Amino acid sequence: MGKFFNLRGYYTGDGGGTPFTPFDLDGFYDGFIALESQCITQGSAKFLSAISSYLDGGQVGVTAVNDFTICGWITVDDLTLTNYVYTKWEPGLDFILSVETAGRMNFAIRNGGGTQIRRSNNLTVSPGVPVFWCIRNTAAARLMEIRNNEDAFLGTVYANPADGGAAELLIGASHQGSLGSNANQQRVASWNRVLSDAEVEEYYNGNAGLTYENLPVGLLTGLVSYWGLSERSGVRADQHGTMDLTAINAPGVVQGHIKSQCVDNSPVTTWVGVSGRSAVQAAIASQPTYIASGLNGEPVVRFDGTQWLATVLLAPALAQPLTMHVVHGPTVADASERNSACGGAGRSRIGTENSAYAGRATALVSGGAQSLVAVRQQFVFNGASSELIVDGVSLAVGNAGGQGMVYAVVGSGSHSGVTAAWVGDVPFVAFQHAVATPDELASMDAWMKARYSL
Repeated sequence: MGKFFNLRGYYTGDGGGTPFTPFDLDGFYDGFIALESQCITQGSAKFLSAISSYLDGGQVGVTAVNDFTICGWITVDDLTLTNYVYTKWEPGLDFILSVETAGRMNFAIRNGGGTQIRRSNNLTVSPGVPVFWCIRNTAAARLMEIRNNEDAFLGTVYANPADGGAAELLIGASHQGSLGSNANQQRVASWNRVLSDAEVEEYYNGNAGLTYENLPVGLLTGLVSYWGLSERSGVRADQHGTMDLTAINAPGVVQGHIKSQCVDNSPVTTWVGVSGRSAVQAAIASQPTYIASGLNGEPVVRFDGTQWLATVLLAPALAQPLTMHVVHGPTVADASERNSACGGAGRSRIGTENSAYAGRATALVSGGAQSLVAVRQQFVFNGASSELIVDGVSLAVGNAGGQGMVYAVVGSGSHSGVTAAWVGDVPFVAFQHAVATPDELASMDAWMKARYSL
C-alpha cells in the first residue's frame, strides 16, 4: 500500500501504522492547504482628509460616566495636518485622540463648560510607522489615561461631566465629522471595564497585536466591540458585538500592520506553505478570497479570474525536473481553458478540463471549455517529457516542454496574472523539485481524494 501523508494533522500511514512527516516526498518544495492556520490576511481602513472620510458608530452606551478601555492601531501618512484617531462626544464631556502636525499623539478632554485638558506623551509619530494607542477611563476617580506603544499610561483627572447622555463615536474624524485624517487604522476594540496594565500589554502583544480570533478568554470579558477594519469597502463589521460602523465618504482599505488568521470571505494577501514559504499578493484588487466552507464543505481560496498569488523568484529552484499536485473546484463554467497552477512566464502549468502545458505555449493536452467538475490533477516534467494524471489516471504523455517553473503561482497561468486566470476554488497545491515516483503519485492522489471527498 502506498504512503499517505500526515498533512497538518490529517492522518495517515502506510497501512502498518507508521506515521509520516508532512509531505514525505522526494524533493518536496512546499504545499499550500486552505486551512485557517495557513491563510493570512491583513488590511486596515484608509481615511482621506481631502474628502473627510471616516467611520460613524452612531450613539453608543459606553460613556464617560462608565468605566471603559479602548485600544487600536494607527499609521499616519501625512503629518502636515492633524490626524484624528478616535472621538467620543456627548453633551457633558467629549474626548479626542489625535496626532498633531509635530508628530505628537495628543489627547484632549473637553468638559461641559468648554475647558480643554490636553495630555501628550513623549512619543514622536513618524509617517508610515504603525503606533499602538489605548485609552482607559476610571469613572469613580474621574481619571482618563492614554498610552502609546510600550510607554506607561499617562493620566488626566477631569471634572464631573454635566451630562452623562448618549455618546457619539467616530473613527478617523473630529466630533463634527468635518476634520478627518490621512492615515489608516485597524484592530480597534472597546471594553466596558478598566483593563489592567498586564491585559493591555497582552492585547498589544509585543508589537504584533491580537486579532479577534486570537483573543484569550480573559480579554473577551467585558468586550463590547471589536472592529478589524479590513473590509474592502462599505460597512465595517463589529466582529464581537452589534455596533457596525457606517462608512462616510467611502474610506478605503490598504495593507495593514497586523497579520491575522483568515476569517470567512476575507481577502488573502499571503498563503503560507507548510514549509514556511509564502505565495503573496500585495495588490488589493488582485487578492483572492478565503472561503471557510467551499469545495465539499472544505476551506478554499477562491479566485475570480483577475486574482492570483505567487511566490518570490525561485529559479533555478523550481526548474526541471518538476511535479505539481493540485485540487481544482470550478465555480463557473467558461468557454476557455483556465489554469490554477503554473510556472512563471507561462511555463509548465496545469488547468481544469484536463489541460496541461509544458513549455511557454506548447500544449501537452488541451481540454477545452471549463465545466463545473472538481478534479485532482498531477503534472510531471522530467526535463525531456511530461505527463498529466487526472483523478489517478494517466491522461497524456508527450515530449512537449523544456521549461520548468520560475515562479510557483496559484490562480493564473502566468506570474503576471493575465494568462488563463482561474475562476473557482483551490483548496490544495503542492510542488516537488523531482519526478514523483509512481508510489508518491498514487499516495498523494489517494490523500487528495479522501481529504476533499472526490
